[in-house]
Amino acid sequence: MITFILLGNDITRIPNLGKLLKVDRSLPTSEALCFARINAAYKVETRYFSILDGGEDILLDNFERVMLSICDRLDETNLDIGSAKHKCINGKNSFMQHAVVCRTSAFKKLNLPHSGCFHFEPMVYGMLSENGTVEWDEEVYEWIPSKDGASTWLDMPLARINGIRWAKNLPPLIVSNISNRR
Repeated sequence: MITFILLGNDITRIPNLGKLLKVDRSLPTSEALCFARINAAYKVETRYFSILDGGEDILLDNFERVMLSICDRLDETNLDIGSAKHKCINGKNSFMQHAVVCRTSAFKKLNLPHSGCFHFEPMVYGMLSENGTVEWDEEVYEWIPSKDGASTWLDMPLARINGIRWAKNLPPLIVSNISNRR
């Protein structure tokens, strides 16, 4: 079973693979969003969890089958993280952003920060990937960035950099007075 942590509740065809936890979509900063996701992941009771962004994103017809297959492969390999391909609206395919499955017990052992400007995905996924990853070479998710979504926030570049730095045991960069207001 997988717990899906939702950012908002706009995704259609929510997978029937486990439980749902919702994170407030109106959070104003990358820091608030990251720690809302961390807090939600700490509440997960299933063996695995996955983050779903929401908005207009599309889960393809094979999503459930592939996500369960990734769980099976994680059990076989004893790795802590796996992902399938996702497609961005710009046509590029990639791994390790959407359609990612994380082993809950491994997540709960991570040394995560308690505050600061971080982005969940590069930080947590980077740390869980230390021993390798399961990559499923099948597209299952189409990401359609929102015009005012987190990827457009002014503090997001710093949050991504700090997430990567934390995953590599480097201190975060500190910049004061970043506001997401335009």
